Amino acid sequence: MRLSVKKIFQILLILFGIGFGIMMIFVLLVIADAPLERLERVSVDRAKTRSDGSLISFEKGSLVNSSEFEFFINFSGSSKSATRFLLDSKESGDISPLKGRKGQLEIQKDIQVKDLLQNNCDRIYCYQHRINFDKIPSLFWKGLIGIEDYRFLDHFGVDLKSIVRAAVIDIIEMKVVQGGSTLTQQLVKNLFYSNEKKLSRKLKEMIVAIYIESKYPKENILEAYFNEVFWGSLGGMKIKGIYAASLFYFEKRPDEINPYEASILIGLLKGPNFYRPLRHLDRLVKRTNVVFNKLTELNLFPGNPELRWKKQKWESWRDRLKKISAEKWHLNMWKSLKNNQNLLNRYEKFIFIHKASKVMSFIGKRAPNQDMAIKAYIASPNEEDKRFFSFYSKFERSKKTAIEVERHQVGSTLKPVLYSYFLNYDYKIDDLVSTEEIKLDLVSGKWSPREAHKNLPKEVSIGEALAKSYNRPVIRIANEIGFDTLEKDLDPIIPRLQKPLGEYPAQLLGAVELSLTELHKIYKKFIYKECEDGLSVENPNILYLLSDPKQTTIRLAVGSEIGKQRFFGKTGTSNKGFDNWFIFYDGVRLGVIWVGLEGNRDVDQFKLYGSNTSFKIFETFVRDGGRRFGELGCEILGEKTP
Repeated sequence: MRLSVKKIFQILLILFGIGFGIMMIFVLLVIADAPLERLERVSVDRAKTRSDGSLISFEKGSLVNSSEFEFFINFSGSSKSATRFLLDSKESGDISPLKGRKGQLEIQKDIQVKDLLQNNCDRIYCYQHRINFDKIPSLFWKGLIGIEDYRFLDHFGVDLKSIVRAAVIDIIEMKVVQGGSTLTQQLVKNLFYSNEKKLSRKLKEMIVAIYIESKYPKENILEAYFNEVFWGSLGGMKIKGIYAASLFYFEKRPDEINPYEASILIGLLKGPNFYRPLRHLDRLVKRTNVVFNKLTELNLFPGNPELRWKKQKWESWRDRLKKISAEKWHLNMWKSLKNNQNLLNRYEKFIFIHKASKVMSFIGKRAPNQDMAIKAYIASPNEEDKRFFSFYSKFERSKKTAIEVERHQVGSTLKPVLYSYFLNYDYKIDDLVSTEEIKLDLVSGKWSPREAHKNLPKEVSIGEALAKSYNRPVIRIANEIGFDTLEKDLDPIIPRLQKPLGEYPAQLLGAVELSLTELHKIYKKFIYKECEDGLSVENPNILYLLSDPKQTTIRLAVGSEIGKQRFFGKTGTSNKGFDNWFIFYDGVRLGVIWVGLEGNRDVDQFKLYGSNTSFKIFETFVRDGGRRFGELGCEILGEKTP
């Protein structure tokens, strides 16, 4: 049966209608499936791109490290760049360099600095701060259009000319050489899809790109592009958006970037990993010069030859990036933004985390390839003050478990607590005690405490025995008082105390495992007990006795600035240097810091001590935290110092 031409035409028309309908359904499903609210969020929630407006106070007479302070200002909500802020502050006399100490600044007047800008990236180890289109310098979007999509202002999301040209080249080369993607398509791929090379993905990308172009103006698309594109990584941190890229790579905000630096950033977009400066500087140099030359030819950039970097400039820039990456500046800033605890302000959090990172680098050299970690818990000893700060160097593990559950041998950190109870039994600070060997008959056999110190005098005062952290005097006094008697004092305050104490006397020398919060709780009771008697030069108690850092176990480690201050502090080292502690009370904050080995301990002894690890974190933190060091006292507990 032969069909008429009219019938054939009708069938073709029906098939075309069905095909068109299927195609439209596919288009609608693709658009419905694309999370377009992500583009809306970039375009609409502009108020959230600004700082929250909170201010951080820096006290007159306090110190800051110039590099840390400048870094913080760059990432803060300050309207001035770090360079301009420091220049103005020095001219006004608010800040001045500390004489004789390179790299340190002294705060001359009480000042306030805006807090860090919020991080808009919801991925782990990623920083992004969105800015409005009018804050993106024209050299960036003009340069990007000139390099990536010259007809961006004319096309409707898909550039047919580019697609045809790319297809011809791909056919000639017999492989995919060019993609023909517009900036809008690149944005869609970055926001919604993966990089997989499938025709279905490409088709979806084109459909959504056309839809976006029909709904949003070009400015919104460029704004979203510059805020959402990834610019590589540095120091373990992903860099997302132009604001982050400018700060990470050049320590400048976007409006401070010059045309050649802009060419570097635009060049990196072609392949952040392929052109990564720390590994492939030669590739990035060539790519940057291609970009800069083309944009100069298009009259989009000024053709100033002085802007071009020479070899030495490129190498010094790479070396600076290596240093920043190794010291984990950006990662530490990211961690401080993630910490919402309210005892410390944001600057103090950043400084503590950064100082801990420096100590981690130090112990990495003393104990290479070992599973080392740092923990800290700081809070007020006042029961009514519920604020606290905690830190754990392993962000991927549970900090709560690390601080509150996991236990470590405390070493000599308990000695001040013990001596505080010793003085309840008619002993005085000036009483002499023998340092000669003492042997105890235990059920397990004879036991004699070892002494880490050599050439000890035969007798020392109780005060010196504590200040120098000798072992034998502790056991001798405990034996004289009676282990059963002392056990009644210690059992309520030391969790899991093995009894009878007389059969396990090594516990008095630190053979006890406690969590950080457990040790902190013990010291809260200690501080209250000591403050009941007040602090007095004429009649010094244990708290006051250990408040002079030049007389205690940190006397050889303390620096000149902190050495002039008075604060309670006690180090502790045990297990061949695998557990290192520092307990401190500065009249306001009571803190416990632990540095040690978490993994297999079947290794040689480390040359690590509380004095060169945990104490160093405390010392550099309080020195450079922008807060004036207060006098040691008990006022915070409601007691008046005599």
